[in-house]
Amino acid sequence: MFAELERCARCHQRYPAPLGHRCPHASFARRREDDFEQGFRTWLETGEVPAVSPLIRPRAVPSRSSERRLGRLIIDTEAREVYVDGTEVELTRLEFDLLDTLTARPRVVFTRPKLLELVWGPDWFGDDHVVDVHISSLRRKIGDDPQAPRFIRTVRGVGYRIGDGP
Repeated sequence: MFAELERCARCHQRYPAPLGHRCPHASFARRREDDFEQGFRTWLETGEVPAVSPLIRPRAVPSRSSERRLGRLIIDTEAREVYVDGTEVELTRLEFDLLDTLTARPRVVFTRPKLLELVWGPDWFGDDHVVDVHISSLRRKIGDDPQAPRFIRTVRGVGYRIGDGP
């Protein structure tokens, strides 16, 4: 067990995180995180390995697979919510679908016809400049300046992409 604590200490130094999280060597038991933390601190201060209760696997940290982050822009696809700098942004269905399509493949350039097909549907008939109108509205709502964009970039003569690219 002493070797496990030592490996855990090295992992914690390399990957700072709450004690016991993300460390594969922290398989020794703990009833509560604060018990583990106290035992770890005791070992660091005195070198004594504290008595431990029966072995339990560490709890996994849940992840939100429906959440996409691009700098200060957070998109929760399941809840259909968008946050910029921690503030929720109200979007229409089409604006959200457009943003969702762009963030699904960052750095990939989407042409107007491709965006029309993916967001408006293959049967949509009309002017393809409707994409420009919705991109403009989306930029305004998420605080993106077209002259110095943080999120949505125009690839002149081709289309739009989100994120940095070549």
